[in-house]
Amino acid sequence: MTIREKRTSISQFAAALRQRSPQDKRNLLVADTLDALCRHCDLYDAARVSSNPFHPELLRTIAAADLSSEALFALFECLAVLVHLRKLAHPAIPLDEAEEMCSSSSNTAGNGCRTT
Repeated sequence: MTIREKRTSISQFAAALRQRSPQDKRNLLVADTLDALCRHCDLYDAARVSSNPFHPELLRTIAAADLSSEALFALFECLAVLVHLRKLAHPAIPLDEAEEMCSSSSNTAGNGCRTT
């Protein structure tokens, strides 16, 4: 299943996350990165992220509409890997702000999203 094919459910999950946690910067970064995933779905699909084991994990979490802290942390980790794969596959195309934040946050002490 491609990102393009799942854009609607990904966008709906991001909207639900924003509505549930409008002040939580970590969750907003996850939602913004999900939106970037949808916006750049062709780049992600071209990077063959669907062949990565983090891709089905991301889709399972979204399909389950699991907004628990544990699921959101796992989702963030999945997003960080997929953003990294996109960056490697398309180095000449810059990441947008949410992707960049997700990428840099995942590289800081392995503790998930920054909240500053």
